Amino acid sequence: MSNFYDKYFEKQKLFAQSLAEKYPIFFGIARMPIEKGIPFNPIQLSIDVDAGWWKIVEEASAAIEKLNQETPNMEIQATQIKEKFGGLRIYTNYTTDEVEAIIEEAEKKAAVTCETCGGPGSLKGGSWLYTLCDECFAKRQTRTFDNIEEEITEIVQTAKEMFDPKDEDE
Repeated sequence: MSNFYDKYFEKQKLFAQSLAEKYPIFFGIARMPIEKGIPFNPIQLSIDVDAGWWKIVEEASAAIEKLNQETPNMEIQATQIKEKFGGLRIYTNYTTDEVEAIIEEAEKKAAVTCETCGGPGSLKGGSWLYTLCDECFAKRQTRTFDNIEEEITEIVQTAKEMFDPKDEDE
């Protein structure tokens, strides 16, 4: 089973790395000294959301990066991106009205998007809250160590579709 977790966290790492490469100011990579041979560490970025929200996070990151590029001396940077109480949270080192509007829009989109599959979702749960579609919520309710392998395989497949190049022969 650890092989599936390894695959899942590898895709999380690829997502964080792709964001850092595309949006170096927002993720602080532009100023971070990176020596040759030292592997990228996604914990530097603290991005912890499931694949269903990756597009939303990427859109918000692109918009904030654009503001950073267009505004002299602005270096708004992500400090943490995560799920909390079933909602998307994007934390930055400081903010402006424009950045707050971008983050608020991302949070609104995530509130109606399944964090697992990216389809339409809503807030669900009891002692732990999630934004999920009915199907993903049902799977989560019946999750055991025996069937979590299937769920992680689906998450890995979603990530693969986002980050692995399509095979021309398919």
